[in-house]
Amino acid sequence: MAASRAQPAFCRGPHTLTVPAELFQENRQRLCERLKGKVQSGAIVLLQGGESQTRYCSDHEPLFRQKSYFQWAFGVE
Repeated sequence: MAASRAQPAFCRGPHTLTVPAELFQENRQRLCERLKGKVQSGAIVLLQGGESQTRYCSDHEPLFRQKSYFQWAFGVE
């Protein structure tokens, strides 16, 4: 029996565009190349994602939406 080898990808479900994980890897590599000339050697770049918030000191949280650059760089929402 032949084994199926699924490749890592981002997809929102059937009949939607499937984005291969290699695209996000390429985006991160391009980002690192652009940063090399702008930060000191050995520096660390921290990308902070969105923060969950509550409404009026209650336990109700509005729908969370991650920062769009996380999708671009890491393929996560």
